[in-house]
Amino acid sequence: MLNNIWLIDDDEITLMIGELYLNKALPNASVYKFSDPENGLSELLQFSQTQILDQIPDVIFLDLNMKGLNGWEFIDKLNSLWPVQMKEYKPFVVLLSSSIQKEEIEMSKNLDSVLSFISKPIDNEKIEEIKNLINKIKTESI
Repeated sequence: MLNNIWLIDDDEITLMIGELYLNKALPNASVYKFSDPENGLSELLQFSQTQILDQIPDVIFLDLNMKGLNGWEFIDKLNSLWPVQMKEYKPFVVLLSSSIQKEEIEMSKNLDSVLSFISKPIDNEKIEEIKNLINKIKTESI
């Protein structure tokens, strides 16, 4: 079940479109938007350190190409700072990019925390694909 979803992108239009689609596809989920990846990362790490489990997102839709901290750097920091004892609560990451390159797809496949790599914009079909992937993973881990 997806209850808590984060969108991290420095483009306000992408955030607005993503929020609209996610609210429609997952009406019972809470959608949080961050235009500054540093703010999202620090809030996420704060929740992990204080073990406020209901605030940790189930999935993060993360733009790769942002000013300042880009998606790859966000993932590196998340992976290096996430507490080992909180591994089971670590959110899934779905990478978003407007220009998908083979190298980026291959890099994402080598990262445990990355669930999928999709092209912008987020739409109903892509959300359904992500829901199915997460449900499959959760079912297999039971």
